[in-house]
Amino acid sequence: MDEPRLSQLVNDVLGIKAGDFMNFKTVESFRSPNWFEDIDQKELEVLLYGVGNEDLDD
Repeated sequence: MDEPRLSQLVNDVLGIKAGDFMNFKTVESFRSPNWFEDIDQKELEVLLYGVGNEDLDD
């Protein structure tokens, strides 16, 4: 099997429509095993309830 040509790869990347890319990213985000993987309990409470945001260092 031949390797793809560089020009074909560049054409494929630059030919992607914004809507197609966003659809792909949305589906991939739904497939994620844990949406809040990088968020600790305190940050999650701020996002969900809006309390405790004055204690965050960010």
